[in-house]
Amino acid sequence: MDSAAVALTEGDSVTVHVRLAFEPAASTTVLIGSFRQHRDRRRPRDPRFHPRQLRDPKAVHIRALQDPDAAADSAILRFQHAGIGHTDVVVGVTDDEVQSIEATLALVNVTEGDSAQFGVRLVAQPSGDFIVSVASLSKRRRHRLTLHPDIHDLQLVDLSAGDRQGDPGHQRRGRGHDGPALGGRVSNKDVTVNITDDDTQAIVTSVDTVFVTEGQTVQLTLTLAFQPVSVDQVVLSDFNTLVADVSPTLSYLFTSANSGTGFTISVTGAEDANTTTDGTVIRFASNEEGMADHFVVVIVADND
Repeated sequence: MDSAAVALTEGDSVTVHVRLAFEPAASTTVLIGSFRQHRDRRRPRDPRFHPRQLRDPKAVHIRALQDPDAAADSAILRFQHAGIGHTDVVVGVTDDEVQSIEATLALVNVTEGDSAQFGVRLVAQPSGDFIVSVASLSKRRRHRLTLHPDIHDLQLVDLSAGDRQGDPGHQRRGRGHDGPALGGRVSNKDVTVNITDDDTQAIVTSVDTVFVTEGQTVQLTLTLAFQPVSVDQVVLSDFNTLVADVSPTLSYLFTSANSGTGFTISVTGAEDANTTTDGTVIRFASNEEGMADHFVVVIVADND
């Protein structure tokens, strides 16, 4: 043999040469056997030697075929003859598959309160049971999937979008939120989950109608229905200052910290010289797209 060991990659081939040490008395066939007959590795043709061909080596072609797993493989080829003995050649095969996790969906869209499902499997067949952990990058929650050696084994991951207060009309997406990372002994596989909130943000006041007497003051509270995603600005406008005075009249900035407590607004009935009950409407408007204006009716009783 011109080599006691050969190495190749799946799909490649290599040629080794075999000859007899001495001239045979008659035609001699050397049998080739393997200590591990892999289903994807073809058995080379047995070389046959003839007298006076001592220096004529026989080429033996070895080719490693593709298999569905991602594991390196090896075998021992034995060249043997009953009357001569045997010589072994070690064949090492490097697998060309790169094991990775595959998800049936790269993007999952779900509405708050609903659920969704996607599948997980391995690209290449594992040598045994393969544990994949599923973790959300926004929560400290984790569970495991067991993928079996069957390459077609598909495990399902169930997603449930909890009903949260806030973030109305927005989507939470990417690794920063509810994007499960699927990982094991291979590189992680991320699945982005977009959660559409089912809440509708709204301007809320403690009362929708204010009754006040000229010269007196009543108060109301201004809040938002849900916690805002960023900063929401509410502007007070469109009221008749001859009927009532409202303070403070600056814009109100709502954040996640103060959306629950809100702002206290004072409404004072304006003095006039008549005996008529007057009224006006206070309009609250937001810079948040899609948020409806809110109106508070003010009734001012005359004190004359």
